[in-house]
Amino acid sequence: MSVKRTAQQAKSNWQTSFAGSGTRYTQGVQSVKTAPGALAAAAQDKWQTNVSSASAKQSFASKVGAVTLSAWQLAATTTGVSRLSQGATKGAPKYGAFIDGFLPKLTDIVTQVESMPSTTTQDRINRAVAYMQATNKLKGTV
Repeated sequence: MSVKRTAQQAKSNWQTSFAGSGTRYTQGVQSVKTAPGALAAAAQDKWQTNVSSASAKQSFASKVGAVTLSAWQLAATTTGVSRLSQGATKGAPKYGAFIDGFLPKLTDIVTQVESMPSTTTQDRINRAVAYMQATNKLKGTV
């Protein structure tokens, strides 16, 4: 048996097929009957075991460590930058809902902190700690 394509032909065929697979992709997504996140949540013990293993740790280190600074910068400034506008448009409603709830609470915190004494070093430390504690309490509330 012989290989029927060159590497270049295989790459070209893959790219052409993948680029035109939108309909099949949509059909595949629509055929899923259980939310993938629900399935993942149900397998949390399996996940914990697998991410805690020595082989998972080694695999993680070798994969993330294999990306050079120049390769990361190239991907970020070509592929990544071209997706910014689309991501901003898609995320605007979610960001808007968050910021509508967050800014009034942040304003209240800042007003409270600004009313605290700031004369001594300890006063300023107390202000910083009060700000950090108050903003930390906002987690999950906005």
